[in-house]
Amino acid sequence: MRVSLNWLNQLVNIENVNLEHLIEKLTLGGFEVEEILEVNIHGKKEIVIEISATANRADSLSIKGIAKEVNSLMHISQKNYKFLRPYKEKSFTPINEIENCSVFFAATIENLNNYITPYWLKQRLISVGILPVNNLLDYQNYILLETGFPFEFYDLVKIKKKVDMDKFNLTLGYSKSKTKLIGNNDIKYNLNNKTLVLKIGEEILSIAGII
Repeated sequence: MRVSLNWLNQLVNIENVNLEHLIEKLTLGGFEVEEILEVNIHGKKEIVIEISATANRADSLSIKGIAKEVNSLMHISQKNYKFLRPYKEKSFTPINEIENCSVFFAATIENLNNYITPYWLKQRLISVGILPVNNLLDYQNYILLETGFPFEFYDLVKIKKKVDMDKFNLTLGYSKSKTKLIGNNDIKYNLNNKTLVLKIGEEILSIAGII
């Protein structure tokens, strides 16, 4: 994965850290730095490093994950994040516990009328080689890159029309064998009883965390 040092510096204080020293520490920690890139974004130069990890450390392949590693390897303090909370906590709905899923929640977003991706978010995506497309997909990519958590948007109006209900429960479960799902990329997937899916009743919305 590509890691922008400017983006990383938003989470852990590396502003005065020597780049070679940082790379050495990451390498000793099991993260191979394959390439150092200098990216020009709207006239400003950014240093980006491309990192690979061993198969058992995929959990660290996010900006937040690498920030934690830098904090541990170099004893550099992490920066406090301050979030605005324009939502009510009760809008988050806990879903039933299931094996191999530590947490899953859903939130309803209504009255969305601004479809412009913020400039700062576009810059961060471009810095790691992701082309901004639209604000929903851009937020989805941003959250995945920074936190490592899969994140999906669903059209609530279309769902209500499909299931013919205004109120319903989302559930995680396993599909039946020989079930087929056409993803939003128009590819047909053959599911089995080990495929974790997100459902409303028997209606499958997605292969959980994937598509």
